[in-house]
Amino acid sequence: MLLLNFLLALVACQVEVLNQKDLAADSTFLVFLYYERPNFNCPACKHYMHVLEELEVPVKTCNFAEDIRLGSRFLRYSFPAFILRNNKRSYILDPVNRDELLHLTTGERWREVKEVKRVLSALEVDSLIVRLFCVINPIIFAVIRNLYFIVDNIPEKLIAFFVVCIITYLIYSIFEIFMEPDPKL
Repeated sequence: MLLLNFLLALVACQVEVLNQKDLAADSTFLVFLYYERPNFNCPACKHYMHVLEELEVPVKTCNFAEDIRLGSRFLRYSFPAFILRNNKRSYILDPVNRDELLHLTTGERWREVKEVKRVLSALEVDSLIVRLFCVINPIIFAVIRNLYFIVDNIPEKLIAFFVVCIITYLIYSIFEIFMEPDPKL
């Protein structure tokens, strides 16, 4: 009996990397969605990373920065995000701290949390809308990443000059509208 409890504890605290096939599984597991890339670490994500091994449910992790397409399937953009998957349904957990996360994953207390509504099943991870969005989302993030690169590498004075020119043109356009004679006269 003691050996059985030990083996169950080992299976429960197992932390794996999420893959595409896991989304079609009927099993129960917690998805830990976090964001970590070079030169950027999420402090809350690091904090919860240490708690994952204490949970009673199997945990599958997904780094949004490394796999945008898979991470986008959950439509969650605040990190860390906790999504409990059970029988191909999603339950969004929003714990405030470590203790609340442990409380929600103990037993089946996560069932108290509202699942993604049946009405919103078009927004479930395996729906067509979400799959299309997951194709577009990496393109959006690539454009944003390139814009950050451009802004980081162009001198500040050049960007400031460009912004001042735009603001000056807008102010000139507004004054020109008010200075134009009224055509109704």
